Amino acid sequence: MTTTSDATREDAQVFEDLERVLQGSGPRAVLDRLVEHLDRDEDFRGLLDALLLRARHDLGLPLIQTGPLSELPEELRSKYEERYIEAIRLVGNKLLARGEIAIAWPYFRAIGEHEPIARAIDAFESAENDDRLNQVVDVAFNQGANSRKGFELILQHYGTCSAISAFEHLPPDEGTRIACAGKLVRQLHDHLAENLRADIAQRGQPLPPEGTPVSALVAGRDWLFADDAYHIDISHLSSTVRLSSMLNEPKTIEMALGLCEYGRRLSPNKKKKK
Repeated sequence: MTTTSDATREDAQVFEDLERVLQGSGPRAVLDRLVEHLDRDEDFRGLLDALLLRARHDLGLPLIQTGPLSELPEELRSKYEERYIEAIRLVGNKLLARGEIAIAWPYFRAIGEHEPIARAIDAFESAENDDRLNQVVDVAFNQGANSRKGFELILQHYGTCSAISAFEHLPPDEGTRIACAGKLVRQLHDHLAENLRADIAQRGQPLPPEGTPVSALVAGRDWLFADDAYHIDISHLSSTVRLSSMLNEPKTIEMALGLCEYGRRLSPNKKKKK
């Protein structure tokens, strides 16, 4: 375990090293060494500052900015802005390599590059008790970095009710809304099919194979609906069927029709309470 005194000694050694490099090789070399130290220690905020210091030194600018960039000659300003973008991109990618999507997001957002974050979110797989999940959902869904994957994570980890509520806040992009409606239909269909098979088995009836669609599970089994029985939250069923009208993929449409067939067979009492 590193103690405060150990950290103080390490800091002192770093400053001594930087002083030796400065005296022996000059300012550019000491900036290179500073970048190396901060990169090795994974001090990414400090690394960005060091990269920008080095850029200012290379371009002959004061190391401490004294005025707005707009006052610089256009060619010099353009060169500095290129180095600024390169530095932010470098730090952002280092954070993504560590799986720090939420921390990397402001860096890429600052330079208008959302695609690296979107790809990282697509590849994100939440482990059990993963502290990053809420942060990734916030970046993906609430902040719009990858709405489609954000919705998928909500559906997977927070359940159907949360996903139905979240659907109303999706961007107007038709492709995204259709894809998310499809995910919702497939999950509700599979959940209902699982519950129907369990009910069939509990009644001692021959168990249909796994993967049997809802429409086939309810066919010829009116007794599944006796005594106002139901196998899934009726409000979830109603909301999901309503969203299914936008679907365009045949297999998912068949699942939605199975949900409709199930709903049609429910007791009128249950339909009134949805």
